[in-house]
Amino acid sequence: MKKPRKREGDLQAMILNVLRRLSFVRVDRYQSGMLPNPEGQMVSFGSTGAADIIVCVAPLGRLLGLECKAPGKKQTPAQIVWAQDIVSKGGFAYRVDDLDVACGHVLDVYGKNLRLHLAAGLLTEAEVLKQTKAAENAMNEAKRDAAEVQAKKEKRRSHMPMRRALPPGTNNAAGI
Repeated sequence: MKKPRKREGDLQAMILNVLRRLSFVRVDRYQSGMLPNPEGQMVSFGSTGAADIIVCVAPLGRLLGLECKAPGKKQTPAQIVWAQDIVSKGGFAYRVDDLDVACGHVLDVYGKNLRLHLAAGLLTEAEVLKQTKAAENAMNEAKRDAAEVQAKKEKRRSHMPMRRALPPGTNNAAGI
């Protein structure tokens, strides 16, 4: 059961690392759950069922929710209700299990936003094509940059000596 959770966390990190490099989106990791307060009572935070990643896509600022799931894992009923509510209000919500799929959804929403500007006479067809191509190039560059950073981190980790776990109840100081 722990493996899918790790996979979902890795996917979220990859998506965030790529999208945070783009100028045409605002992206945040959305947290929800429960924690104890100082008196020990459990207090909930966040919206039940909300997507893991919330993206505000230019030029209209439309909301895009990305629910990260391990391949084959389904959304909870609360996540489905949240997604349906966002879509009913003109936003977008998708379940994703792959970085390229998530990036494709972001580019698709950006393209739809540009086409609405075209329909309103705020952009020409040539400007829409130019901005769409620029966004695709920026996305590809962001993926390459994020992959390079990740590779450097993994290389540094591979050269680090493994820490040996100390028995419970022992001090972390050597020789004790």
